[in-house]
Amino acid sequence: NQILKFNSTTNVFENSNDTLSINGSNISIGSTYDTSVSTANTCIGVGAGQSITTAGGKSTLCGNNAGKLLESGQKNVAIGEQALEVCVSGNDNVAIGRKAGESNTGSSNTFVGEQAGQGLGSGSLNICIGHEACAEMGGITVQNGSKNVVIGTTAPPINTTNFMCVGTDLS
Repeated sequence: NQILKFNSTTNVFENSNDTLSINGSNISIGSTYDTSVSTANTCIGVGAGQSITTAGGKSTLCGNNAGKLLESGQKNVAIGEQALEVCVSGNDNVAIGRKAGESNTGSSNTFVGEQAGQGLGSGSLNICIGHEACAEMGGITVQNGSKNVVIGTTAPPINTTNFMCVGTDLS
């Protein structure tokens, strides 16, 4: 697929074959995602969804390296640089914000805010809302808690189940 791409250095439109790909219900802009391998994905940004295989589908990945390692996961939404970057097979996740859910490989999580859920590993069914809610910090690295709700800023990740926390500066 050849398209016109604007070169800001020369201020000229040039032919390009690596920037835009539309194949049926798949769209890729600025990514190396192969639109011929799966169904109903939208990948926008360098590295976004670049690992999606035939099993992965129905995901929206916007931002550099958003969902970069996603292979077979389905129905994920990652908006922001490195959002859900290492999620390989998780389903039904929503990550909005730079590095939101970056380290998460689980399913059915909601992360909203810069680095929200960034420190949760294989945990599922979590809700993390706020700047750095469940982010790696202060020597606390990735944890694998599930079914937790954390709302606030600067709250470290947790390795437990059915935990609720509302507050700020919890590090």
